[in-house]
Amino acid sequence: MHVDQQRPGDTYFSRFIRDMGTPQTRAPGLMNSIGGYGCLTWTDNALAAYSFWATGYGGLSIAWSTDPANQRVFVLFSNSADRHVDPICPIARAWLALGSK
Repeated sequence: MHVDQQRPGDTYFSRFIRDMGTPQTRAPGLMNSIGGYGCLTWTDNALAAYSFWATGYGGLSIAWSTDPANQRVFVLFSNSADRHVDPICPIARAWLALGSK
């Protein structure tokens, strides 16, 4: 929730948060459906468009919408380090779409 609350501001941290959803480098094929890497996040998810993802070592994943007005967050808890979240992406896509205008 803190991430979404910081996005509208004009601080350095707010700009960083907005950049998290913007690909800083292309990374096609690196992680299944992911095509880009932002600021500590994965971007360009072909299975959950208009989202960016933070993925932890143990499989924890957090997804935010690239739309700053959409304050929905998708959290996947896992105890697996395989990071294969492709089957979950359609659920994340549907959840995040509910918050879009």
